[in-house]
Amino acid sequence: MQLKKFRVWNYKSFLDSGQLELGAGFNVLVGQNDSGKTALLEALTPNSLAHKPHRSYATAPYETSPIPANSRARFRYSASAAEVGRILCSGSAFMFTPELNQDAQSLLSRLLQQPTVDLEWDTIQQWVNPGFGIWNPSGSMVMAQWNGTGFLLSGGGAASIGNVFWGEFVGGVYRFKAERFNAGECAFGHSETLSPDAANLAEVLLVLQSNTVKFERYNELVRAVFPQIVRVTVQPFNNRVRVLVWKDAVHQDRIDLANLLNESGTGIGQVLAMLYVAYTAISPRVLLIDEPNSFLHPTAARALIEILREHPQHQYIISTHSPDMVVAARPSTVHILQMKEGQTKVQAVDAEKAEASRAILREVGARLSDVFGVDNVMWVEGATEEACFPRIIRKLFKQPPIGLAIVGVLQTGDFEGAKARDVVRIYERLSKGPALIPSAIAFVFDREGRSDKEIEDAKRLGGVHFLARRAFENYLLDPDAIAYSLNSHPPFSTGEAPKITTDGVKDWLTKHQLDSVYGTDGTSMDSVKLNGPKLLHNLFLDLSATRLEYRKTTHSVELTEWILENKPEELKEVADLLRTILAPAE
Repeated sequence: MQLKKFRVWNYKSFLDSGQLELGAGFNVLVGQNDSGKTALLEALTPNSLAHKPHRSYATAPYETSPIPANSRARFRYSASAAEVGRILCSGSAFMFTPELNQDAQSLLSRLLQQPTVDLEWDTIQQWVNPGFGIWNPSGSMVMAQWNGTGFLLSGGGAASIGNVFWGEFVGGVYRFKAERFNAGECAFGHSETLSPDAANLAEVLLVLQSNTVKFERYNELVRAVFPQIVRVTVQPFNNRVRVLVWKDAVHQDRIDLANLLNESGTGIGQVLAMLYVAYTAISPRVLLIDEPNSFLHPTAARALIEILREHPQHQYIISTHSPDMVVAARPSTVHILQMKEGQTKVQAVDAEKAEASRAILREVGARLSDVFGVDNVMWVEGATEEACFPRIIRKLFKQPPIGLAIVGVLQTGDFEGAKARDVVRIYERLSKGPALIPSAIAFVFDREGRSDKEIEDAKRLGGVHFLARRAFENYLLDPDAIAYSLNSHPPFSTGEAPKITTDGVKDWLTKHQLDSVYGTDGTSMDSVKLNGPKLLHNLFLDLSATRLEYRKTTHSVELTEWILENKPEELKEVADLLRTILAPAE
């Protein structure tokens, strides 16, 4: 069965969640710590909603304000034609209420012909508008039982068919908490169905172990998530059964070297249970997974998601604040949870738009993890600015803005000359994207070889800014800083070569900075047009006798940090530009 819609009232941080619409496959709940993700998964677990009333200023404007007593949830779920047929033809007897002018025999036949049957359950009102006459407290009840060819109808007591459907749904929902999972031992039994709390994991694995082919396939799935595990087995012990985890591939005949599941690492028990449900369940199940990254290594978490994706008949609802999980799941729905004035607010994000936003990020050479969970993003020329601009902001701003990501664009060729319009096109698409992607507040690029007209044209399109000089490295041509950076690396730091002096750097600059290869006219040094990155590249090679190559992400950062500590006024022009852009945030 599949959960289609859900709503919860008056539970923990939820005054009213609003209606959540869920889809097939993966559904992702994202949000920061303490935003209500775990509480929502608790509420999504049928028949276990405790009364934990919501308390905020909205419900308690005064200290003595009475709090509404009952927490409440409503589930709308569907059963497929195969599930309806299996339930109706199971041989059990059901209570049934015929629709007006419709006999139960015909009504049951109609049920079997439906592609899906949608039902609702309210934890306070019980059945709500289920359709098909499945439940109606004021109607006359008829008992129906399948005899192999048709339904035998009579009066008498039996379970309401609506309650049977609900019981099937409840029994197929599993919640996996973000905490140690102690289900490695239980009593003997013969069940193949894992209980919703997974307490009988050892029992069902013992039954599966008797089918050597299926059990080996199950172990292959386990190894895909945990390569360090050779296999799992189940062992009888003191009238009980327990799960063993084998990690020694060489001595597989030594059962004494196997570890008990309850003494193994956090996360292994959860994964064993999830894989069992996904691999063996005959009918579709609903798996609620709370923060898989909190109990699994990121590599293991991604592997688990990929395996679960191979079993799309099940429905998965995952809470996370990890962008890796969002990307790996490729979800059908995404809901963002935010805490506002003591209440959790839920915002649905169109999954197609979320995918489109990820595609837009790829266009500018970025990943969701670069901007996930921040309020604003500033796109910059490349890795140098990405590393150095935050340092300038932290050092020179009185109050650095919170929630800002500075992300370097990798495909800088897309933003040169006539292609500057592409910048604005991407900027507009990002600004109109879902809350999964933060607002783009600006694009900041090097001047490069752009003409004044090209720069002004780009600025008029909005949101695009340029450094006043050809490149950020043009602000780093300080002889003292360069000497410091050179002497911090071999061969100078190891004594293989004599230390570089400030005068040595000045002499090199005086000799070469007017060379036409660096973009000057040969008569005077132009800090705007000078090709600073190329100059630094050749300077490092010459002064180190080709033993030290200038690397932007290493040496530019060193130069920036030295200048910020010793001559911060040399970076004032950059700081002023950033301050102008970030003025509202600052």
